Amino acid sequence: MAVRSFLVFLLLLFACFLFRIVFLLLHFDFKAEEMLQSIFAGLRLDSQFCAGFAGFYFLFGSYHRYSKVIFIFISLLVVLPEFIFFVFFNIYKTKINSNLFLFKDESIYSLFNTALKENYGIFSSLLIACLIFFSLIKIHSKIKQISFKNKFLNVFLCFGFVFLMMITINQRFGFKAKNIQNLMPELNHNTLKSSTFGHLNNFYKVVLTELKKTQIDFKDFNVGTPKNAACEFFDIIPCEGKINLYDYIKHTKTDKKMIKPKKIYYIISESLSNWVMEERFKELFSDIHNFAKYKATYIPAIHNGSNTRDSIGSQFLGLYGGELDFLKNYNKIIPPQTSLPYFFKDFGYKSIFYFGGTRNWAGTEDLGDKIGFSEFFGENAMIKASKNIKNHSNIWGIYDNLLFDFINKTSKANTFNVILTTTNHPPYDLSFAKQTKFTIPFDKINNLTNKYQNQISTVYWYQKTLINWIEKTAQDEPDSLFIITGDHYGRYNIDDSNDLFVTNSVPVIFYYPKAKIYPTCRITNHLDISASIINLIAPNGYEYVNFGNPCFSLEEKEIKNENKIGYNIEYVNGKFVSGGKRMQLAKALSWYLVYKGNVIE
Repeated sequence: MAVRSFLVFLLLLFACFLFRIVFLLLHFDFKAEEMLQSIFAGLRLDSQFCAGFAGFYFLFGSYHRYSKVIFIFISLLVVLPEFIFFVFFNIYKTKINSNLFLFKDESIYSLFNTALKENYGIFSSLLIACLIFFSLIKIHSKIKQISFKNKFLNVFLCFGFVFLMMITINQRFGFKAKNIQNLMPELNHNTLKSSTFGHLNNFYKVVLTELKKTQIDFKDFNVGTPKNAACEFFDIIPCEGKINLYDYIKHTKTDKKMIKPKKIYYIISESLSNWVMEERFKELFSDIHNFAKYKATYIPAIHNGSNTRDSIGSQFLGLYGGELDFLKNYNKIIPPQTSLPYFFKDFGYKSIFYFGGTRNWAGTEDLGDKIGFSEFFGENAMIKASKNIKNHSNIWGIYDNLLFDFINKTSKANTFNVILTTTNHPPYDLSFAKQTKFTIPFDKINNLTNKYQNQISTVYWYQKTLINWIEKTAQDEPDSLFIITGDHYGRYNIDDSNDLFVTNSVPVIFYYPKAKIYPTCRITNHLDISASIINLIAPNGYEYVNFGNPCFSLEEKEIKNENKIGYNIEYVNGKFVSGGKRMQLAKALSWYLVYKGNVIE
């Protein structure tokens, strides 16, 4: 049994090796030397899991009749995560993260429909997984026939197997596991990094993290005690006594100018990436380019969530959430003074949320209601208002032009309107084209890209629809303030670039028809948006708490090159780097503020 189990270990490890080789060859655009580094480092991580599975087989596969069932079970524990990783990377271009569990908030039909229509390599990945899986079962049938009758040899082999598996799992000669993450090579290539950490190791870490989400504690952030974390983040010396977090994120408006808009439109655009604003696309996306250049003010921003759910939670609360899933845990939240409705209630605005999809999607209404939003409108109300219009929606929600029409019909004075769009989303089937009163330049788009024709056509349609609506609304309601941003990077770019900024950035655009707005930051983020709005509408001397800083002003100033924190990315000293200790501290303190309160004893 020890020999069989050892061979099972080797067989599983070889299967992991095959998956890595196939994956890297399918995405080959790196040096062979770096590829070998990645494979070797990744197999060290795989070997820990394979040794654990082989140990399970050794303990519970002794009975001959059950050994096949046990082996099929552990083979699935290897093959299924590998299949998921292949597909996940094709969608998100990174290792597995909390987006794996979007199915909990989305319609299964919508997800399945999208998956079939988009070219995510599902069938090819499934074919590879099935070939390896059935090959494993076939080889295992041969391994089962191995037998030794010498008792002394059997005992020796058993001890030898247990000892070898212990060393493999712990990655050291000892009973305590060694943390080998710090020994992994520095790989700057996104595909190699994703492959090194993103197969079995990352899948099971993400699953474990998801299971712990409802029971997460401060210690899970690995940043020390709350007091030490606060002192390090805010540079508090000496680190003594009670710490009121609000004291360290307090701002006072110093600008003398202010505006008094009757309405504020805060438009969170589905998957609107910052690369759309690159100079080379100014002719194709001329609407948003000309608007940003000649009428409004634009600053590139790093996003604070890798998916819509996390981004909305972060922007609603004004906190560094990332994958903390504030929407799901809304009932445990202590509404913080950093949240959007808290500010705007102070200025006499009623906060309203418009979403082109299901009204309480992912718990947006639950969280919004708890922190002070007073009205919510979803797809059903919009479809009802558009009852004479055919082909009004796709699988994710009502088309954005109808969403904007509905807002015009229902918005009132003295309102802060948060708008979440839906149309710029896979499967990019161009079904909205039936609503289009303008021509999409398919010839120009086809000359630009073969791979992303439908995606670019959708972006073209959205940015034209958006700017047309804003300009018309601005004529009818000149006392309105408009803000445009994307909820997260749209997960693709024409160059398939893995550049850290390209794959983590969205635009932020401010526009007020009656006054010129100036940029004050070179780079901004989602948490700066509420601080920027306050800087425009609040009187001089107004005090507020905010993790962000104002990056837009009515006064022309020096443009600062401030450090910024995003989701798994930081802008530090003029460079974009993967999120590190400071990002982790920000998330930990945000968690403490919203679940424990603003005072650290």
